[in-house]
Amino acid sequence: GIRQVMMRMADDYQTNVTITSGYRSCEYQRRRGVGVSRSMHLRGEAVDFTLDNRPEVRSRLIALARQTFARMGISGGGFGLYCFNAIHADTRRNSSNWNWCSR
Repeated sequence: GIRQVMMRMADDYQTNVTITSGYRSCEYQRRRGVGVSRSMHLRGEAVDFTLDNRPEVRSRLIALARQTFARMGISGGGFGLYCFNAIHADTRRNSSNWNWCSR
C-alpha cells in the first residue's frame, strides 16, 4: 500500500518522510471543504507528506516517486506538489501529476 511506498522512498532517497495526512473520513473532508466523493484519502490510498530538508529531492520528486512506484510494480499513481512544502501521493490507476506552486 501507500505506506510501503513512503517507506521505500525514505530508504531510496535517504531522507525522513513525515506523513501529515493519510486516511480521512467523509466528515473531516466536509469540514475542510475538499472533495468528498473522489478523494483517494477516503479509501486510505493517498498520503500527504513532507521530506526533511531535501530540496534537491523535492525538486525531482515526481520522477523519483514514479521510479519508486515502478520498482514496486505499481503503475499509475498521482503526485502533487504544494507550495507549503507538502507533497501528495496516491495509488490511482492512471498517472497524474500537478504542481500548485507553479500556478
